[in-house]
Amino acid sequence: MFLEEPFGLFGHMNPTGHAAVYLSRVCAASPTVLRPCEPGESGVVISRYHRVGGYDWIAIPLIPYLYAVDEPQQAPLYVNAEMVAALRDHCRVTVRATYATAAAPESGE
Repeated sequence: MFLEEPFGLFGHMNPTGHAAVYLSRVCAASPTVLRPCEPGESGVVISRYHRVGGYDWIAIPLIPYLYAVDEPQQAPLYVNAEMVAALRDHCRVTVRATYATAAAPESGE
């Protein structure tokens, strides 16, 4: 279980948190479809978001969730605020592109 705290002005005004669940033996076939992990895969983080593309939750592989990169070797040793923003923005675009290819939920689900 990841317990997260908002940051910046929003976190100062509304110090409520967010929870996400890490599953070490479950991986993402897409942001909305899960599958058993293959050897060497590090699992998935399930996080609930209100109405992201009509879904209440999405699955993000562990390394992109934690570091906003695809592979651990891509994580920089040091970052500043601009680099963090750029990494997160790139990760969001990548996840959105993957999410856009996922099937939309049928009505009633």
